[in-house]
Amino acid sequence: MLNTIQYQTLNKHNIQKINTLFYESFIAEPWSLQWNRQISENLLDYFINFPNFSGIMATENNTPIAAALGSAMPITEGYIFELKEFFVHPKKQKFGIGTQLMDELKEQLKKQFSDQEIKINLMTNKNFPAARFYAKQGFKQSDGMALFSLNLDQ
Repeated sequence: MLNTIQYQTLNKHNIQKINTLFYESFIAEPWSLQWNRQISENLLDYFINFPNFSGIMATENNTPIAAALGSAMPITEGYIFELKEFFVHPKKQKFGIGTQLMDELKEQLKKQFSDQEIKINLMTNKNFPAARFYAKQGFKQSDGMALFSLNLDQ
């Protein structure tokens, strides 16, 4: 019997419910980040305090299995939703949960910004499976934009 996936909007009262999911998703391959639970908790607190924060989590049997977090930045033509984190528990990947979550996120944003144009922007490592996932979801690599980085410790 298939379990039903439920979707819930994230807010200040429930965002820490995804801390274990967030932590386990990013210490796993391919990210293999050297995190502890305090780091993931601090990042979630950081995200929830963004202006125009929007987030959604997918649960199965009341257990978080996937989430998307970001914030909407006003621009002249409407809003750009900056997708900061999008993750599915490593044991739940390859079952279409990410696609379902992305569809739910798109619907949530369309409702939230129904009177404005809304676009989604994100950054990811172009050599990781996430890049292929986003391409399958209709995202295009920008021809006109470049990511610049400056290490101030050198």
